[in-house]
Amino acid sequence: MRVLKAGLAYFLAVFAAGFALGVVRALWLAPSIGERAAQLAEMPLMIAAIVAAAVWIVRRRGLAPVLGERLGVGMVALVCVLGAEFALVLPLRGVAPAQYLAGLDPVPAAAYYASLVVLAVAPLFVAPVAAKRGRAALASVAAAALMVVAVFWLKYRYDINAALARVTHGSQIADTACGPIEYAVSGEGPAVLLVHGAGGGFDQTVGFAQEFAARGFRVVAMSRFGYLRTPRPAVATAAAQADAHACLLDALKIPRAAIIGVSAGGPSSMQFALRHPERCSALVLLVPLAYAPPSAERLASPPAWARWLIEQGVKADLLYWLAAELAPSLVTGSILATPPALVDRADAGERERIAWLRRQILPLSLRRQGLLADVEIATTLPRYELERVRAPTLVISVRDDRYGTYAGSLYTAQHIAGARFLGLEDGGHLWVGHHREVMGEIVSFLATSAR
Repeated sequence: MRVLKAGLAYFLAVFAAGFALGVVRALWLAPSIGERAAQLAEMPLMIAAIVAAAVWIVRRRGLAPVLGERLGVGMVALVCVLGAEFALVLPLRGVAPAQYLAGLDPVPAAAYYASLVVLAVAPLFVAPVAAKRGRAALASVAAAALMVVAVFWLKYRYDINAALARVTHGSQIADTACGPIEYAVSGEGPAVLLVHGAGGGFDQTVGFAQEFAARGFRVVAMSRFGYLRTPRPAVATAAAQADAHACLLDALKIPRAAIIGVSAGGPSSMQFALRHPERCSALVLLVPLAYAPPSAERLASPPAWARWLIEQGVKADLLYWLAAELAPSLVTGSILATPPALVDRADAGERERIAWLRRQILPLSLRRQGLLADVEIATTLPRYELERVRAPTLVISVRDDRYGTYAGSLYTAQHIAGARFLGLEDGGHLWVGHHREVMGEIVSFLATSAR
């Protein structure tokens, strides 16, 4: 009975603290930084509350330093927490246990259940002598911190190993006159060369490739200079990359292809149309990195913290992974240049597409050289001789793209003879909410150009 009463009191103290922190998280923190980041930010405070409650109950009840008694108190509290969650909270929310478990976000869930382990064992670390109170509390906090770090490290290793496994399958290396180039081919029909954006590789456009292949095209998705298994040469300009596009087509014995340049894949795609006009059956530029005159209307530059995140994130897999896991909305708004609120309002398919693109950037260490080359191209981008482009051209951009591609896209379309421009009002750099429309436009355009 003594252990039961102490365990119930311990549970009530922790439950009250959790309720108060939950209200703060739901009303103020989550709307600002996102639910996942809010849950993880709450966790250290919750662990501190558990430690404080453990110290309080041991002192108040005068619990002896006996394993069975101390652990019994922790286990009673643990059973009460789980009972309250599954027998009271979930029914009040109208959520079935199976539905709740299926919908758990794995990272906050891992941290939460690790905190339950801390709840069960914290009474064991409380010293019986008041003079040792600080040392016992410190030991409890240290143990909790180590447990949380271990959970995060294991999750990081799992994710990075999965990312490495993903990019080592599904592609081939072509030995071309321009050097080795990684690529993947899918589908049958008119040839389409798919040129990825920054942070990519052949895997970034795999979803696109499958959609085009299902609609009757032979799609070649390649890795540009410095991405994955395509090495970065000494000269990695957009013109050199365009020549490498032609070399890849030569190696695959494809005489002529349409080219789709996405984001930072835009410059080399435009150069391909200019330098190899006989090989280019059509040109599609999707939210492209493109020149715009100084007078063009532009979006405001990203804030300093966003630039810092981008600069630091490309230096290490762990840094980017932490940012993507702890603050996915921050990564969506800065690195993916898409308003997070649009993603939150999108349907499940769109949200999963954006979540996949956040994860796809890993392993960043295999893309770093490509990102650095893209930065060099972006910061020295000249005006191309757009008037010389003879291929049928479709340019698509979004006005609220946080990379500001709209002005350059519009300017490009205005200076290529006969080019069609599709300007969307919202959707960010990843055209959220317009994916079906964008795919339909491109497929229709390519089908017409192939006739």
